[in-house]
Amino acid sequence: MKLTDVAKKALSVANGDKVDVIVTKSEEALTRFANSYIHQNVKQTNGMVRVRVIKDGKTGIALTNSFDEESVIDCAKKANELADLAVKDPQEFELPGKSEYKSIPVPDEATKKLSPDQRADIVAKMVSIADKDNLKIAGQVSNSCDNFCVVNNNGVEIEHEEVSSKVSITAMSEDSSGQADMTAPRIGDINAEKLATEACGRAVQGRNPISIDPGDYEVVMLPYATAEFLRYMIYTGFSAESADSKRSWVDQNMGKKVLSDKLTLIDDPFHPMGTQSFADAEGYPKDSLMLVENGIPKNIAFNSYFAAKMGKKNTGHATGGWGPMPINVTMSPGKTSVFDMIKSVKKGILISRFWYTNIMDPMTVQLTTMTRDGLFLIEDGKVTKGLKNMRITDKVLRVYDGIIDVGDELINTDGIIAPAVHLKSLNFSGSTKY
Repeated sequence: MKLTDVAKKALSVANGDKVDVIVTKSEEALTRFANSYIHQNVKQTNGMVRVRVIKDGKTGIALTNSFDEESVIDCAKKANELADLAVKDPQEFELPGKSEYKSIPVPDEATKKLSPDQRADIVAKMVSIADKDNLKIAGQVSNSCDNFCVVNNNGVEIEHEEVSSKVSITAMSEDSSGQADMTAPRIGDINAEKLATEACGRAVQGRNPISIDPGDYEVVMLPYATAEFLRYMIYTGFSAESADSKRSWVDQNMGKKVLSDKLTLIDDPFHPMGTQSFADAEGYPKDSLMLVENGIPKNIAFNSYFAAKMGKKNTGHATGGWGPMPINVTMSPGKTSVFDMIKSVKKGILISRFWYTNIMDPMTVQLTTMTRDGLFLIEDGKVTKGLKNMRITDKVLRVYDGIIDVGDELINTDGIIAPAVHLKSLNFSGSTKY
């Protein structure tokens, strides 16, 4: 049964001034490995029907993960009942109507049909590289296929399919580790051997790590670390829902230069390195949106409700359950290689990535986090020693106002497309024993 047929059945039962139905179906296959051998191979299929009914300003939402006719009808009826019981929202808004959508590439069949044997072959190639340096590796190789459709009583009827793949590897010795990963809409775009060489190289170089005192250091961050800071900037600032409740750093700084002029962020649902889509979860057409241009916040993300409430244009960022949010963020690259960034540092630190990141103050994007899988001392333009991991406590807005240079190579790491960056300073607030 087509997803659109399921959605139309729910729509025929739901009764309201405004009704929309989202139906999703996802298939994900995963091969996980540790200690250089595969220990898990799984495939799962999941789905959801979400019915939203709005009657006289009162909203009812019901969900089910069963696609049989009885469950779908019951879900629509439940949404009707919940709308009758809800408190009226005085804010009026309209659901999207019929629209023209931009064309996107056909999903990659090789990624969609990637088999367990093919995933195992990718793991085997990475293991052979790690064996040369007496390293053990862990990680995953995965592929997914996601389908969704949206229908409403205002004429929207769309169905969309997208595929994605990911390879992640962590190489480990007794006292060091290195990590690399890549997400792509085509498995053929991921060079697993290159990722393994990268991760293993950092693990080898990080052996026998030393400790250094906490403090402010000049820093070069690889794309994995860059993306982590961007992720928290996005989460805390670019949603109209956050802006409406006065907790968005972007809304408070709109049009002001609060970041380096070397920083430009674009939400681009058509970037070839990302998973492309032509419509949001309300069926509104997607388009590129400038978020930050040369250090100046320019826009936040809207859906139908918050566009009407705040008197702004809908930007096509409905998420179908969460507030409006950019989900295809790309940082524009520079022209400098990581090697040349390092070469320009007299004394500083090279950071591979972070983990256990927690936000402390959303208005300055102050956070605390830990380094992981490759921390190195830079002296006189060269990486000289591995370092024991350190805690970082700093304000991302301050840190990214001090960008010296931006890397020339982009990597899609868990959906954020980012380059390496060279920073004036980053506050290392504590040290560890490992």
